Amino acid sequence: MHANEVSILSRSVNEKCDHHSYNSHRMLFSYYPSVFILKPGQMLHINKGRLHAFRKMSISSLPEEDCHSYLRSQLIKEENLFKEEICVSVAWDWMFRGVSVNGIHNELENTLTCAKLAREHGRQSLAIIENAIFSLAKQLLADKLGNDINIPIKHANATHNKREQTIDILKGIEPSLSKIVNRNEESYNNIMSSCKSIKISAIPNAWENPDVFPLDAYGSSDYCCKLCYKELANMYLHCEGCDNLLNKDFNICSECYLGKKHMANIQMHPQKKKKHATLNHTGSMIFERSSRCPCKNGPTCTTCHFCLGCSCKCHQEFSLNFRFMRMNEEKVLLNSIKGIIDDGLMWL
Repeated sequence: MHANEVSILSRSVNEKCDHHSYNSHRMLFSYYPSVFILKPGQMLHINKGRLHAFRKMSISSLPEEDCHSYLRSQLIKEENLFKEEICVSVAWDWMFRGVSVNGIHNELENTLTCAKLAREHGRQSLAIIENAIFSLAKQLLADKLGNDINIPIKHANATHNKREQTIDILKGIEPSLSKIVNRNEESYNNIMSSCKSIKISAIPNAWENPDVFPLDAYGSSDYCCKLCYKELANMYLHCEGCDNLLNKDFNICSECYLGKKHMANIQMHPQKKKKHATLNHTGSMIFERSSRCPCKNGPTCTTCHFCLGCSCKCHQEFSLNFRFMRMNEEKVLLNSIKGIIDDGLMWL
């Protein structure tokens, strides 16, 4: 690892290399690892782009060649540890926005590209970049509207400087926001034209009653495409079959839906891989058999009335959902941002 990079072990944990291991790695790879134990109450800031790894502190012994072996054994001795400790760590992930117009644009585009590359390798990006762009745009729009009301004369200069800063930020995020909204609008139109009978959620998830609605619109665990790991920042498709028959969420992005990637068998049950509509997502069932089905994996589904073992259509039924705002509201947000930029440039 490079300088300032760590192996963070949760109780804290990063243990230091012995001199032989440290020097050999330094000679071979020309890097300077920082390996240590992060103790209770301590905090660590990891700079952007630094490779890092961490693991929970344990009293189990490590091989001598492990770079944490010596520090771990010393800590166990000093603290007189004889049983495993409960380790709880809290991480606050944040993204650098940038300052100048070009800097902000480059930061956002770089993070969007990294998220795309992660998906191409079958991995979920830790950055929720599209959600962050939407949130920042809404925050700046609200601040702008609020600051334009009853501004005291004595604060005119400070307000002018803040307006300049706001305009720079909006100019920096507008290209990325436009790309996301235009892509979503294109997908939305394609879905509407090709699936005229698709169900559309009445209100966004964030407007639902949190006491009865199963998803947390402000969380992230449920808003990742089940198939390609894309961040579901706002618009997504929800499998009605998985919801009704399995009581589970199967959410995918519009690209996977339009590409018919949901027309497949996806394991949802933790142990069983059987192709059965009451166990897993069975979007590839092509038969239309009902009673007395020769597959003998029935009975028939009470919803679609086809055999659950070979013909159920429920996992091919999807609804179009939104997390925070409907498609027309995405367009309103984008046009409002563009309007503020044009108006700001006129008066600056």
